[in-house]
Amino acid sequence: MKTQLAQNFWREGLCWTIAVIIASISFSPDAGASSSLRLRMTPGSTSELMLSADLPDKDPQVQIYIQRFLTLGRVETEHALGRAQYYFPMIEPYLQEAHLPNALKYLPLVESTLLPGVISPSGAAGIWQIMPSTADYFGLKITPALDERRDPHRSTQAAVSLLAMLHDQFCDWHLALAAYNCGPGRVRKAIRKAGTRNYDQLKAFLPLQTRNYISKFVAMAYVANHYDQYGLTPKYPADLSGPTQVLAIEGALNLEELAQQSGAPLKTLRKLNPSYLSNQLPPLKDQGRYLVYLPQEAVKNYYISLGKEEALQQADHSQYLGPPLTAASLPTFTPPSVIGTGYHQPDLPASPKRPRTLFSKYFIRRWPNGLA
Repeated sequence: MKTQLAQNFWREGLCWTIAVIIASISFSPDAGASSSLRLRMTPGSTSELMLSADLPDKDPQVQIYIQRFLTLGRVETEHALGRAQYYFPMIEPYLQEAHLPNALKYLPLVESTLLPGVISPSGAAGIWQIMPSTADYFGLKITPALDERRDPHRSTQAAVSLLAMLHDQFCDWHLALAAYNCGPGRVRKAIRKAGTRNYDQLKAFLPLQTRNYISKFVAMAYVANHYDQYGLTPKYPADLSGPTQVLAIEGALNLEELAQQSGAPLKTLRKLNPSYLSNQLPPLKDQGRYLVYLPQEAVKNYYISLGKEEALQQADHSQYLGPPLTAASLPTFTPPSVIGTGYHQPDLPASPKRPRTLFSKYFIRRWPNGLA
């Protein structure tokens, strides 16, 4: 048994060595190729994160990650790209509303490969890998039955706010992304040690994991934009395809009963609502309502089972979740926070720990110790 394990480890190490060699040969960019991640500053606006269509040329680690995504991690990459067709139409409106670069949608591909149930050894969870302290800061609930870090909408709201705050603090997307990974405290420390805010000059003072994190982000963004050129085929998740609608449930929530009333398999409900850790959830305080995502046909069945066919006229907030659509046929997605009042998707209230104005120049002084 030990001999077999040793052989497996040796084989994997050999494959990785070969991948590194191939990367250095296959991904040697042209002399005129530009950097894959660069900033453009324009008067009166924030810096824009731009992803070049050219092959990355400045960071050899980027080339290594590209080759890894295309070879050893090929199957995982194809599944992640398939899930991207589900999540990107949901993430993009939040970025647009916050006036953040659309390229940031690739970040959860790096964080979790867009798997809401992923939990890191440090305790981060959800597609954006949010830590418990960050969740508390942004008002995300974590209970034995509910973890809103796994809710794609709630976690995206928090992640977008956090990214905006980090960019507001550092005025540089390299530094903001580094702070998202290792914390703003370590980035400030690296700035002090290097005596500069230039990422290329100070990155040596950042943790190795963070330096690789930036490279991995650039590599994943490149692969996500050019996967078809390398023969990758996105694997669309069957349980997450088709149009869905949002249903507001007052009082206690029983997913098993909801499955019976709607005709949707319980497995599908759990897949569409990963933040619910139990099939039975207690009533929310202040007469709050649970938001539940169901297949469109299941929502109709639910209202019919309750004898409320007239309520179908109000259930018109749908989102397409499936293979790519043409620009002409792409439907408009409305984030849950603006669907209606009373839903369990409130705006973040002001509090001693979470000021209502999130874009303060003095944000550094109000960052909780747990986030430093």
